[in-house]
Amino acid sequence: MTTPTQSNTNSSSTSLSLTDSTGRQRLKSTLADYVAFLHRQPAVCGTAEQQQTLIQHVAQGHDLIKLVAAERLKITRELDHQKQDWMELEKKLTAPIVAAMQPLKDAVEHYNREVIRADYALADLFGVHAPTTTQKSIPDQKLARDTYHTYVRLTPALRAQMSGPHTDQEPPVSTAKRHPILNGFEETDILPYGEAGFLLDNTPQCHLR
Repeated sequence: MTTPTQSNTNSSSTSLSLTDSTGRQRLKSTLADYVAFLHRQPAVCGTAEQQQTLIQHVAQGHDLIKLVAAERLKITRELDHQKQDWMELEKKLTAPIVAAMQPLKDAVEHYNREVIRADYALADLFGVHAPTTTQKSIPDQKLARDTYHTYVRLTPALRAQMSGPHTDQEPPVSTAKRHPILNGFEETDILPYGEAGFLLDNTPQCHLR
């Protein structure tokens, strides 16, 4: 018995295609004919001969499915190839624009890094400015990478008035008052700082209250 797939694929298998209208129509017809053929087959398997016949029909159906998948793969590969071509063309078309914009971008980045970011955001408000590069003894990269075990010493010193062991090298208790921002630290003269210290520029006419 000759099935629709045998009559179509054996005569001109290369004519079944998804890439052109004629081949696509023949492929659709082949699929429709085989579906109709399967519907006419009795779903009965009681003998070895019937078993072999049904297995053959199923196998031929899988061959048609693989044929459609193969045609789809051809289209996908062609689209991928076209995509690569368009991406290369895009690079060629936009490369002059990218190159022409780069000096402008570099200028903006330099302004952001050296002018805006070179000082604190609230420098004008508080009158305290970031030190210049020449004032720093340690590069910014090292400051960002390392941990420094440093401390801030508070003045005037008050530790002599605290209970506990004392030495004769301690400064006497001063009658001067610390800044209110240091309230709550009366029992210590040092605070963990964890940073390398450097001088800051300040605006003399700016006062914090």
